[in-house]
Amino acid sequence: MIPVLCYGAETWALTKSQVSSLQKTQRAMERSILGIKLRGRKSNKEVRRRTKAVDVGYKIEEQKFKYAGHLIKGGYERWTKKATEWVPYDRKRTRSRLRTRWEDELR
Repeated sequence: MIPVLCYGAETWALTKSQVSSLQKTQRAMERSILGIKLRGRKSNKEVRRRTKAVDVGYKIEEQKFKYAGHLIKGGYERWTKKATEWVPYDRKRTRSRLRTRWEDELR
């Protein structure tokens, strides 16, 4: 279940609402696996204790730091590092709130 939700997550720039949506999906999947209906009134802590699953938000954060370490170890010639650090200079950013970048989450 966790690998399906986190596939490629090390390259995502997630907002808090997107992480929250992934966590809601994970809880729904856990309830489905255990056969618990929402009317069953079981707490999320109880469901998590029974499934022994790791929180998807924590797992994504862990994967992101592992990938950052992988990028740091490689030389600058590698295309993964070039693509991560690339900034398009041919267009300006919009005036509204700036979008979250991948490197902003690591800071």
